[in-house]
Amino acid sequence: MMIVPPEQLNDEDFDYRGTSRKEYENEFYKRVCSEVIDDFLYLGGDLVAKDAETFTNIGITHVINCAADYSDDYHKEKGVIYKSYHLKDHVREDIACVFYDAIQFMMEARA
Repeated sequence: MMIVPPEQLNDEDFDYRGTSRKEYENEFYKRVCSEVIDDFLYLGGDLVAKDAETFTNIGITHVINCAADYSDDYHKEKGVIYKSYHLKDHVREDIACVFYDAIQFMMEARA
């Protein structure tokens, strides 16, 4: 089965009123490693974090793991350096408390 990017589909391709569109989008994008800052900062979910081939192809050496309760530091034994946080995906989670530490980690990774 070929996976088609969601933006190439219309509402008729989904259940009544597009009820399954969000499910399809989630399934598609959880496999995507998005480049946020050219050749430096990437964003991805747990499936991307597990994918050693993606790490090798892109050259990822450092990871900020924001969901350490859920997602392991999968490539630590291969030399990838991790900064892990136990944050929750919840509206009441105050992520500001890790900003300065995470920025410092990124600056050291870039040096």
